[in-house]
Amino acid sequence: MKKLFKKVPFYSPLLLIPLLFSVISYFLFRNIYLCLVYFLISTFYIIFLNKRLQKINKENKSQLQMCELINTFIINLSVRKTLKAALEDSLLVIDDEIKQELIVLEQLTTIEAFQYIAPHFPFSLYQPFLDLIEAYEKEGGDILDMSALLLSNVERERKKAMNHKYFTFKMLAQFASTWSFVFLIMIVLRLSLQDLYLLMLKSPLFTIGLNIVFFVAMIGIEMFITLYIKGDKDDEKKTFFQKKKS
Repeated sequence: MKKLFKKVPFYSPLLLIPLLFSVISYFLFRNIYLCLVYFLISTFYIIFLNKRLQKINKENKSQLQMCELINTFIINLSVRKTLKAALEDSLLVIDDEIKQELIVLEQLTTIEAFQYIAPHFPFSLYQPFLDLIEAYEKEGGDILDMSALLLSNVERERKKAMNHKYFTFKMLAQFASTWSFVFLIMIVLRLSLQDLYLLMLKSPLFTIGLNIVFFVAMIGIEMFITLYIKGDKDDEKKTFFQKKKS
């Protein structure tokens, strides 16, 4: 049952939007063909959007795991003093899929192991982490002092990733409430001024105006995804050394 639940898309509730669009459009237009058009358009868009959101959610999860891995490994290394022992103790915070890859490749050195799983963490802080491990292996020293700046950046990225989902749902609530209010006004007008509304519905300009509202709502969803759910990707493109310089 748990495996089946995990397969359900994280943003699957968005699939309700085509149903809502079609019901509201039929109520406002009384046109079954236009209702079907909105249902098909919104369904294809939401399916495409759902895949994008799952990808973004996966990236956010990977970023959190990277931060946890770096933090845990450095702390373990400060206690255990050897790279291999620190890596073994840090396997608890790695996904089972990545963990199995490392178990199969036991012959790899610690640095080679971290390089091997690098594709799972395509973020700007991972390369400085690899450089730090190589420097520690060659020169030694106090790993906590050597990694102070890196750990500070890791903690900032971890908090950013943790707050990202909360911020997204907060803005989603505002976005949904705004458009719910718009459609509610249209429904109230439809019910309270029924005769006048049906007369206005015969006007091409009025019908075009209603259609524009629906398309603006869909464009609004895309803008919401771009501005809020994706987050500030420019920060991720900055390198660790650029942050250090600033």
